[in-house]
Amino acid sequence: TYRRNQTISYYILQNYKGMVAYNYSFNAKPWEPFSKIIKSKQLQLIKDFNLFFKPQSWGARVEADRRYGVTVNRNNDNPNTIIPSLYDKLFTMNRYYEFRYDITKGLKLDYTSTANARIDEPLGRIDESTPEKRDSMWGNFWNGGRLTQFDQSVRLNYNIPINKIQLLSWTTVTYNYTANYQWKQAPPAADSLGNTIQNSRVQTWNANLNFIMLYSKYPLLRELNNPQAGKQAPTPKKKKKTTEKKRTT
Repeated sequence: TYRRNQTISYYILQNYKGMVAYNYSFNAKPWEPFSKIIKSKQLQLIKDFNLFFKPQSWGARVEADRRYGVTVNRNNDNPNTIIPSLYDKLFTMNRYYEFRYDITKGLKLDYTSTANARIDEPLGRIDESTPEKRDSMWGNFWNGGRLTQFDQSVRLNYNIPINKIQLLSWTTVTYNYTANYQWKQAPPAADSLGNTIQNSRVQTWNANLNFIMLYSKYPLLRELNNPQAGKQAPTPKKKKKTTEKKRTT
């Protein structure tokens, strides 16, 4: 963006944005050593044992955003006064990471993290006429910048296979665990306060009891749950056919 008017001699604002992403998904298949050996339903818990040796997917993404602006005001009052140039500069880099691993069909692990960084630039003008400043800026860029905030989260979901037991097939129990961690750099104007670290965790249990499935397993309970099903519909009575014989004389 370029602009000039009666109060501004020179104004330019340049914005640069870039992104690089990479994601990879594995064709992971579970290892089920007992699926073809065990046939009995009483051993369903052992039969359904499985394990993944490869994660499902992982990925990374890097986003860079740079703003560079220069403003030179006109000297409309005193021609002998030197008007300094004003610079507006902001260079940031955000990095995102994710990892997904299903340890088993019922046990799943997810990890995500975000790193926010600031690319420090030397003061003043930065262009082809200042190669040392430009090299310093790009050196900070390739080093990953100055980390200002880091967040990460770990989530674990487990469907407890209690329903594989015949007596408890009418129940479903799940467990969820989430852990969060955050680090923040101290403000540059008050770095003596130190950095900030905080973390948290959340655990949840969910149980689902299907009593209709439970009642259907036992004839007595099944009849109490649906008494109309045990009664047989009355059979219609058959009408007797009467035949009359006519006498001829």
